[in-house]
Amino acid sequence: MANNQRVAWLPPYDFSAAKTTFIDAWPKAWRDLAPGYDIVPVDRIEMNALGAQIMGFRHWFTPASTQPLIHLAHRLDAVIAKQNRACFIRLSSRSPKDSIYALRNGLCIRDGAQALAIILEGSERCAADLRMALDYHHPMAIIVRNWIDFPPWAEFRCFMVGRCWVGASQARHLERIAYPPIADYKSKILEVLNASMKKIAAASPIDNAAFDLVFDSLQKSNHAILLDANPLLVSTDTALFSSIADLDSTFRFRNSKDNSIRKISF
Repeated sequence: MANNQRVAWLPPYDFSAAKTTFIDAWPKAWRDLAPGYDIVPVDRIEMNALGAQIMGFRHWFTPASTQPLIHLAHRLDAVIAKQNRACFIRLSSRSPKDSIYALRNGLCIRDGAQALAIILEGSERCAADLRMALDYHHPMAIIVRNWIDFPPWAEFRCFMVGRCWVGASQARHLERIAYPPIADYKSKILEVLNASMKKIAAASPIDNAAFDLVFDSLQKSNHAILLDANPLLVSTDTALFSSIADLDSTFRFRNSKDNSIRKISF
């Protein structure tokens, strides 16, 4: 099929459900737990221009001039310069962590050209989200977020069902690695996750969701940092839980002694 023809396809997820958890729609209580960020609105012309240049997915969009992207890069330059620090770039919906650029260079961004490159160099996630935003006539933005350094053990995925916290797991689980600091700090981790999830659940616009939270300084902070929120769907990565049905109000992590999954009830 020629690259200038849009193709019939099935959306990869329920856009109507997901848009309630887009960052630019977050309630204040969620924003208060998040790193500092700026919202750069992207209009429909820019959305299509972005999509039309994403490697491997240009055929999902109408062919377009790259001129809107030049102006968008300048706007991103100004926002990044204002923050005066390394940044993390994502759409309102999801990040371009699947792009070729991200896999080769990581997710740390320092100027507008890099911000566009991390999206344009093959991010199927961003291509799908831009296509759906256009189809559903929903606004989209590029989020320029302060960069946060944290060790791999310090990221956790928490689950909410019926606006109740029903599970937490070490986020990095595909490598089947045990992180000793989780066991060392398990009581403090649970205490802080509990306090954070109470605030998150109380303000949630939806009943069921998954949240990614991190600690950059566990000893100095009484709350976790909220990085992401998504509807809890059948396709959701439930980390060390086998499925949504397995969520049983436990905190799960791998035991460094035998690599088994340890469960602590809360």
